[in-house]
Amino acid sequence: MLVIKEVALVFFIHVVILIVIVKGVALISFVYIIILIVVVEEAVLISFIYIVILIVIVKENMATTANLTVTSTADLISDADNV
Repeated sequence: MLVIKEVALVFFIHVVILIVIVKGVALISFVYIIILIVVVEEAVLISFIYIVILIVIVKENMATTANLTVTSTADLISDADNV
């Protein structure tokens, strides 16, 4: 049970990171993890794999997200200059 609690803590940290990056995906994975930890202990491994996959997907999308943020910030600055 102690191992499961440690793994749950790791999941929580990953979920917090995901919430910062992608709010919708993180919320889904957080609910998914809670259900798995409550329902089946063996499913912790499955949820760990799920989180790893999510992190890989999010990391691949982070560059796109960063570009969007830079673009929107640049747009805001140029809009401010126009006023």
